Amino acid sequence: LHVAIAVDTSGSIGNPELTLLLNHVFTILNQFKAFQVDVWCCSTQVHEETFTTYTSANKNELRNFKMASDGGTDMSANLPFIKKKYSGQMPDVVMIFTDGFDNLSGDTTTRTNYPILWLIVDNKNFKKPALIPGAVYEFNTDA
Repeated sequence: LHVAIAVDTSGSIGNPELTLLLNHVFTILNQFKAFQVDVWCCSTQVHEETFTTYTSANKNELRNFKMASDGGTDMSANLPFIKKKYSGQMPDVVMIFTDGFDNLSGDTTTRTNYPILWLIVDNKNFKKPALIPGAVYEFNTDA
């Protein structure tokens, strides 16, 4: 299983949201014996220096994942990064963990030829981009 996860590190994402994300990623890692999970940060740009790959051999290092942010939000910056990074072969699953307060919420023009699973935290108003296949899963930091 190969999973790619973009983490929204904009100013509206705080420690409770980031802790929730890391807990979910760690849960994913514990469900499989053979996996590769790529994780990186994105605010108004992809912070390529944060790109880290986790496998069963180093999954405990996830606790030390270093965040980076420039404060703003533009999850569409992930799309050219994903296209370039995975030009040879797409991961099995692409996820974007965000609060969804972004220009892609409700977008009707942006397209991808791969599905995205939107992991939305604390935002019931997020609308999946119309031309990006995939699904939306909502999480709440109060739960």
